[in-house]
Amino acid sequence: PALPVEKAEPGATAAIRLQMRYSVPLFVYGEGLWGKADTEGKRNAEGVGKPQLTWRPVTVQGKPYVELRNTGPVHARLTDVVVQQGTQSKPLAEGLLGYVLPGASMRWPAPVAPGSTSVLKGRVNGQGSADAIRQGQ
Repeated sequence: PALPVEKAEPGATAAIRLQMRYSVPLFVYGEGLWGKADTEGKRNAEGVGKPQLTWRPVTVQGKPYVELRNTGPVHARLTDVVVQQGTQSKPLAEGLLGYVLPGASMRWPAPVAPGSTSVLKGRVNGQGSADAIRQGQ
């Protein structure tokens, strides 16, 4: 909704009104399970959950997609994801691709039709380097 406009004399002022909205993800886990390591050492390191990701190529209405499944106990935040075929590397997304929640699957359009020898690489939950994600069924 727009903010109320104050009454002013015609021609007396000029202004630009800007309204911004942010969407901030919030993830809550059960007791003893954490989404990332505790650098202060106050939590048990064994409670750090890791996403368990697999991917597969799918076709929807004749267009190539990549479907990722997360069977782990915590969400996966995916960034800098690429599809590699031989020596070619095509970005699925530069920067943030999206999230795959625990026990869920997500699909994104692929820049090329991935095959059985394709490799999907990306950064998961802010890790330093892009790692290969295992291809599943």
